[in-house]
Amino acid sequence: MKKRLASRWLCAAATALLAAQAGAADLELVPEQTAISFELGSTLHRVHGVARLEAGSIQFDPAGGAAGGRIVIDATSLDTDNSLRDRNMHEKVLESDRFPRIELLPTTLLVDERTGESAQVVLVGTLRIHGGDWPIRVPATVEAHGDDLRVVGSFVVPYVEWGMRDMSNFLLSVDPEVSVHFEALGHVTPKLADSAGAEAQPAR
Repeated sequence: MKKRLASRWLCAAATALLAAQAGAADLELVPEQTAISFELGSTLHRVHGVARLEAGSIQFDPAGGAAGGRIVIDATSLDTDNSLRDRNMHEKVLESDRFPRIELLPTTLLVDERTGESAQVVLVGTLRIHGGDWPIRVPATVEAHGDDLRVVGSFVVPYVEWGMRDMSNFLLSVDPEVSVHFEALGHVTPKLADSAGAEAQPAR
């Protein structure tokens, strides 16, 4: 009984230590298990498309606070299943030959609510797209499954306001914003560091 209590105390202490440390964990996203979709309204119909995650990692504190890392979307992979529309999107709006990557650079993780193994969070950072850097807030639901995290969320890109071409004309009205939805799976690796910044050695 004493051993079980001691073991539980050690686990609780380790969890508390992780939650207290800034940059206490690394989340490595799995591109093959990440789905990114987008939607754009127009007078004719709503356009649906998909994009591919190239790579992604986030350094974060489970309790919230400062964050870091880089999430990269392959801009050339955006596809709406219409070759003419896709050519216009890549050549006239995204200019993906000049700007082949869309990057999200996290700076802060806000934890709004925790319920069991899930949490409502907001990832704050910079979205780098079409040669510009723009502040962005990405609300998401995070679910823990062992060492894996499932992250589901949505955000809006006001592409016209951010300097990209408006494809509306006298026959067609196109929304100036794109809605983006994602479902991502990532592996979490805890990071323990001593006061000098080096990785702590396990107790013997």
